[in-house]
This record gives sequence, structure tokens and C-alpha cells, in this order.
Amino acid sequence: MADVELPAECDKLNAACITVIRYEAARVMAHEYRVKRDGLSKAMQGVVEGGNKIPYADYRAALDLAAHCRRLIAPVFESHDALLTPAAECEAAPIENPIGDSVFNRLWTILHVPCIAMTTAMSDNKLPVGIQLVGMLNDDEKLLRVSRWVEERVKLT
Repeated sequence: MADVELPAECDKLNAACITVIRYEAARVMAHEYRVKRDGLSKAMQGVVEGGNKIPYADYRAALDLAAHCRRLIAPVFESHDALLTPAAECEAAPIENPIGDSVFNRLWTILHVPCIAMTTAMSDNKLPVGIQLVGMLNDDEKLLRVSRWVEERVKLT
């Protein structure tokens, strides 16, 4: 196991992912926004309104950055079977209030790489705490093998 530092260009991917999500959500939700706006939450209305303000050039730049970074991270997986990252900033949200933050998987989503979240412990509140394993683009099978290996060695506490 070794620490891995992604190329500096990857530092901009979180913002790029938010741009892509908002731009695409505005287009996916356009009909609902026009016809049933009051049926959308205020948060979703804000996403659509914000997404409509994003210029196509910014959206395209975000997609291009992601494609560039996909090429940059490929060598990382030449010497690592998978990356180990947090799955979330804390324990799972309770079912009564299941709102979470996607900050720990946005990067991997925009890079189109496979990732698997696994419970590795239980919190004092009896809620799962997890890790995330990230694999190489188009190598889901290898990541599944790695996750099986981890699962066989991790004992829930």
C-alpha cells in the first residue's frame, strides 16, 4: 500500500463535475421545470436555473478536462490494483434523513472509473462506516476481485 497523488489537473475535477451535473440536470428537467415547476423542490429549481446559466463552452471544457484527466490517471493503475478512499465524510445518514454529500465519489464519477463502497465498521450510532475502492477505467472485473479480497480480510466491528 502506498499513498498516491493524482496529477494537479485533477484538482479542478470537482468543479468540473458540478458544472456537468448542473448543465445536464437543467436539460433533463427542462420539461418538468416549464410544466410543473411548483412540483419541484426549491433545491431542484435552483439546480435547473443555475444549469441554464452555464454556457455550453464551460460544459464542453468540463468534459474535456475529464477526458484529459482520464488519460493522466491511467498510469496510476499500472502499479496499483485499486485506490482506497473514504466513501463518505462520516457514518451513513439515518434512513429518516438520507441526504448525503457526493463529494467523495464525484471525482470518480466524472472520470468514469468503477468504484465500490464497502462497509468496514459500525459507528457508535450503529450506522455503517465505509471505504471506497476505485479501479481502472473499463476494468470493473479486477475491481470486483480486489473488493472480494478486501471483504474476506475486513471484519466488521
